[in-house]
Amino acid sequence: MSTTAALLIGGVLALLLVAYVFSGNARRRADSDPHCVTRPSLDLVKGELFRRAAAVRGTTDPAFADAASQGVIRSVSRMIRRHHGGSHEVTCTGSIAIDLPPGVAAVGGRHSLMSAVRFKLAPAGDGSARLMELARADAIVGPLATVTREA
Repeated sequence: MSTTAALLIGGVLALLLVAYVFSGNARRRADSDPHCVTRPSLDLVKGELFRRAAAVRGTTDPAFADAASQGVIRSVSRMIRRHHGGSHEVTCTGSIAIDLPPGVAAVGGRHSLMSAVRFKLAPAGDGSARLMELARADAIVGPLATVTREA
């Protein structure tokens, strides 16, 4: 084989390798796929956390209601988003925190509750998201159920 033919074949193989590496196997995110850290998505998670805490608590009072309405949820780590092939559902994994409003604290005087969580979102018909599943949330739900007004 001549040197020119070997260089030509090598160049074509190198271009194919570059195209393969940069195209990847992952499907592109559709605009309708939910995002893990948008305010509406995180508010869905917050609502479910407070719903579970209310069930553990067995009752609600003004301090708990204030925490539910005024508490702020935020992502404290990078959220890993995994797409589900053939659908627009995504699974989000990372750490979140709920910052309680002033004058309200959880057991031990804590004003911020943090945990690693995993949740699954699916697009709703109106462009919003639906929370399909929430896992590994007990580290927040337990303390959240103890929320009281500070003395």
